[in-house]
Amino acid sequence: LIDKKVLNPETQKLVDNLGVNDQKFQPGSTINFQINLTNTGHADIKHIDVKDEFPQYVVFTNGPGKFDANTKTLAFEITNLQPNETRVFTVVGKLVEANRLPIDLGIVCSVNQATATTTDAGEAQDNTQFCIQKQVLAAQTSKGGFPIFPAPSITTSPATGGELLPIISLIPIGIAGFFLRKRAAQ
Repeated sequence: LIDKKVLNPETQKLVDNLGVNDQKFQPGSTINFQINLTNTGHADIKHIDVKDEFPQYVVFTNGPGKFDANTKTLAFEITNLQPNETRVFTVVGKLVEANRLPIDLGIVCSVNQATATTTDAGEAQDNTQFCIQKQVLAAQTSKGGFPIFPAPSITTSPATGGELLPIISLIPIGIAGFFLRKRAAQ
C-alpha cells in the first residue's frame, strides 16, 4: 500500500488532497509531501521501486533517492519491508514564482503521483492534489466580454519608420509619374 499526502500550509497537518475550495499555496513557497509505504501482506517484500512524479509547477528540493530533472521524477528503492511494517518518507519541493504560472489563471491546481512497484506484489499508486493561488489584477473586459490584460513593460523601443531602400526606389517612379502627367496634359 502506498499513501501520498501533502502538508496543509494553514493547519500544518498532512491531508490526502487540497482542492480548489481548500487552503492554497502561494507562488515561491515550500511544499512538503509524505509517502507512506505499508506491507499489507503476510510475507516480506524484498524490493520496492518507488517513483514520485513532480507536477509542472513544482521544483524538487529534497527527498530520498535520485531526482531526474528531465522527467521530473524522484526514484528510490526500499528493501525488506516486513508484514504490517510502514516506512515514511518526506519529499520537499518549491513552487515556481508567479511569473512562471499561467497569466490568465489566478488558481492553478496540480496532481502529484507516487508509484510503488514490486516483482512479487505488483504496483500501487496514490495521488495528492494541491492548488497554487497568485494575485491577479482586477479583471477588465472588452465590449465583447474578453479579458483585457495590462500592457507588457518594454525596456527599449523598437525601430520605427520604413526601411530606406523601398523609399529610395519610389523616387524614380515618382519622377516618371511626374513626366507622364506633364505629357498627358499637353
